[in-house]
Amino acid sequence: MNREQSNEILESQGLDLLPEEERYSPDAALKLTVHIKHDWYSEDSSHGRMMLSSFMSVLSDPSSKIGVLLLSGSAVRMTDPSSDLHDDLLRISRNSLMTGVLIDSIDEYGIDPAILTDLQITEYTAQDLAFELINAENLITLE
Repeated sequence: MNREQSNEILESQGLDLLPEEERYSPDAALKLTVHIKHDWYSEDSSHGRMMLSSFMSVLSDPSSKIGVLLLSGSAVRMTDPSSDLHDDLLRISRNSLMTGVLIDSIDEYGIDPAILTDLQITEYTAQDLAFELINAENLITLE
């Protein structure tokens, strides 16, 4: 097949090789589920905590809301007011429609449920978390 024949095939099929980018809708954020698995990003160090804080600052932008924020694993340590990332968590939680925390992780990391009062928390079993993640329309997992 020569070059002219190749161009004729593309033209006759009406293929758009460079489609326009889809525009972002602020309402799309309401369908966003963010799952944070650790109280650090990429590495368990002060650098990893700084990177997670940067993610959380972007996600807590008041111009867009997150549908569901889920915490599991060591991420539940951010619910403790003594955590360096607690204030970031408060901001992103208040910008979310719902914040869920894995009960098993709360137990594993010895978090006192009484300290969760400043957060609007929904407690999740491992099965609830799995169901939420499987059915998430748009999922971002930070680990």
